[in-house]
Amino acid sequence: MKDTPIRYYGSTQPLPRQISLRAGDLTMIYENGFLRYIRQGDTEVVRMIYHAIRDHNWDTMPTRIENEVIETGEDHFSVQYDCICETPSVSFTWKCFIKGNSDSHIQFEISGKALSRFRKNRVGFCVLHPPDTCAGFSCRVDHPDGSFTERIFPENISPHQPFKNIRQMTWAPEGKGKAVLSFEGDIFETEDQRNWTDASYKTYCTPLALPFPVEMQPGDTVFQKVSLSVEKREITPSSLEKNLTVTINRGKPSMPFPELGICRSTLRKSLSVEELLSLRAVGFHHYRVEVRFSDPDWPQQIAAAAGEAHSLGCRLYLAVFFGENAEAELDLLIKEISRFAARIKALVVFSTTAKTTTKKLIREVFTTLRRMFPGIETGVGTNMYFTEVNRERPAMHRPDFLAYSMNPQVHAFDNASLVETLVTQGNTVASAHHISEGKPIFVGPVSFKPRFNPNATASEKTFEEGVLPTRFDPRQFSLFGAGWTLGSIKYLGEAGAKAITYYETVDIYGIMTGTRITNWAKNLGLNEGEMFPVYVLLRHLLGLKNSRIIPTRSSHPLQIEALCISGQGKHLLVIASYSSEIQTVQVENLPIKVWSWCMENDNYDPLQAYTGKPFEEYAEKKELIDKTASFQIPPFGLLFLGF
Repeated sequence: MKDTPIRYYGSTQPLPRQISLRAGDLTMIYENGFLRYIRQGDTEVVRMIYHAIRDHNWDTMPTRIENEVIETGEDHFSVQYDCICETPSVSFTWKCFIKGNSDSHIQFEISGKALSRFRKNRVGFCVLHPPDTCAGFSCRVDHPDGSFTERIFPENISPHQPFKNIRQMTWAPEGKGKAVLSFEGDIFETEDQRNWTDASYKTYCTPLALPFPVEMQPGDTVFQKVSLSVEKREITPSSLEKNLTVTINRGKPSMPFPELGICRSTLRKSLSVEELLSLRAVGFHHYRVEVRFSDPDWPQQIAAAAGEAHSLGCRLYLAVFFGENAEAELDLLIKEISRFAARIKALVVFSTTAKTTTKKLIREVFTTLRRMFPGIETGVGTNMYFTEVNRERPAMHRPDFLAYSMNPQVHAFDNASLVETLVTQGNTVASAHHISEGKPIFVGPVSFKPRFNPNATASEKTFEEGVLPTRFDPRQFSLFGAGWTLGSIKYLGEAGAKAITYYETVDIYGIMTGTRITNWAKNLGLNEGEMFPVYVLLRHLLGLKNSRIIPTRSSHPLQIEALCISGQGKHLLVIASYSSEIQTVQVENLPIKVWSWCMENDNYDPLQAYTGKPFEEYAEKKELIDKTASFQIPPFGLLFLGF
């Protein structure tokens, strides 16, 4: 099992083929029928042009490509293919044609036909705009009636659509030159996808103001076209092929390392002694437990969780969901938690009837909570996404902190898109600080996939025997998953998040299998007592007590990312690779003596990393000639440097 793709990047399928294309001044990547990272020199003009089918629950339907023909020249290309969607609920086919010309013009056409009856929220094109080159710059929006408006790509995350009723967009990426996007076949508008941690603004078809879902009938057709033209200008030779470099920015202020926690398992009602000991060794700061008064055994769950938190050496973080009779529920809660209030670090107040904590709920519970438990931090927010607190902002004059959850797969599911979300996670914290009026930010749970669908317009499927739950992602136990977690901690921590809660304790949503595993875990080839790479990462990071983050910079954050912490007179730099190839990375501003160890595909199952030995006892000592050194990182490996 170790030497399989699922252990590297969470899939048994090969990584998608990437083909470099050129259209005049423009370079781009063709992948799975879509165009990515369209650049003019070093300037990213468009992040992605793609098409999608979103069903009545906003789920993206899977497709496959057939009859693909790709023709390339030195400064032009053409691509055509059939795109087939066949699921139990949706049958649809596209004819797709892409052409890139030597005058830096790209045209993407899709002609679709429904082969079955289904309900859709959206069918057609989406264009992603990179915030790095767009934020703060002007955009002219031409409308179908011939009028136009001048707008700005928002810098702070916009809760609502910044551009509407779009026929054409004209802007200057990074303030240079001119780019023009034209749309045919539907009405388009733009939303700020950073609300869901996507690293983009998205221009999509069919305005949300129109009723949805809409029923498609067999034989219904869809035709759309997107055209991109970029004005020719002088560009410097691209620096994108330069060496991969990680720089430790010692001159910038450090910041506190966030308090890291873990969620109680939703698959297991109790933890064994062996599991508790393994989890205690990580050193978590808190143990998150959900309290729902609709569960008949909620008092027993709290009592059991309090005992587990004590065994883990950390305190409870309670997420309490109040209903319409909040004052009566509060009386019940106080009765149950009074006997172990000292074990509770924080309590966040959620509503079962609203997406964010309401003013009414704050009035009903906060005064009593403060009087009864002055030592417990009490917060508000949402169990859903940042977008909810951005759109329905809780009153912050009484709460101690603002909380929201996060996952990288609301809109896209491939590895590259997941890596793109990392920098945006930090953007949500920066915007959240404005909403919270400067009060601390608690992020979590952070999971690889949505824990539930907050926007479903119909009931979600229940578990089926032998079928993995939709919220499971095998990247949970992959090297890529550990590297993604490293990037998440880096950006959330550097942005100033006070506390972050990741994943669950054991089994398929956990950081280890545990001593009693589900049939799901067994069918995936997992074994009892198995530690995942993310366990190793968290144990190393939390091994330095009272640490601080030293800012770092990656030259190619979609290929490598780094986190540096210091504590107890030591430093730990961890560099994660997001590539399937061996990568050589230069590290700048190192001391002369370092210790190095690389977690790769065959060396992280219970070995010396978990024995409690000092890092220097199993890492390799290196004497450097100067403060810049090169290191090789194997596919999806994590390089640990101690100094």
